[in-house]
Amino acid sequence: MKQKELFKIKDSKIKKEKSVFKRIRDESFDFSEVPASKGVYGIHPYPAMFHFLVVRRLLNLYSKEKDVIWDPFMGSGVVGVECLINGGNFIGYDINPLAVLITKVRITPLNQKSLLKSFLKLEKEFKKTKPEKVNFFNINYWFKKEVIDELSKLKKLFTRLKTIISEISLSYLFPKQ
Repeated sequence: MKQKELFKIKDSKIKKEKSVFKRIRDESFDFSEVPASKGVYGIHPYPAMFHFLVVRRLLNLYSKEKDVIWDPFMGSGVVGVECLINGGNFIGYDINPLAVLITKVRITPLNQKSLLKSFLKLEKEFKKTKPEKVNFFNINYWFKKEVIDELSKLKKLFTRLKTIISEISLSYLFPKQ
């Protein structure tokens, strides 16, 4: 007998049963007008990402504030973010280190005031930074002089970033009175 024949099934041998379940489309779960990658969910693409509005709806239906939600396959952390938004607690695991990183970034709360202060400090440092000579083969072919100067300033700023961030962090911990 050939292997192909093992997988051939005649329609007459298939028993067709009617399902006792009727498929119903619940329009309240249709979020096609809202992209799944909106807001914090657009930080990084992730395959088969749970739509945040579906998760939000399910959490509202089946959990209470302060409940602990366990997500053993957290992927990009949609359940974690929605738990925190709704006042719940979240425990998540994933074998993929990228998924863990994306989730950490998504669930880390940022103080907008502090973030703005940090940005303004970095912007001020950038403006004070003098460009340094950067050279590689054909640099002038790829970039205009102004762009080379701006990129060299960024490079210089990035090398000092750890120190600048430490100064910014210390200023928040120990504000001047």
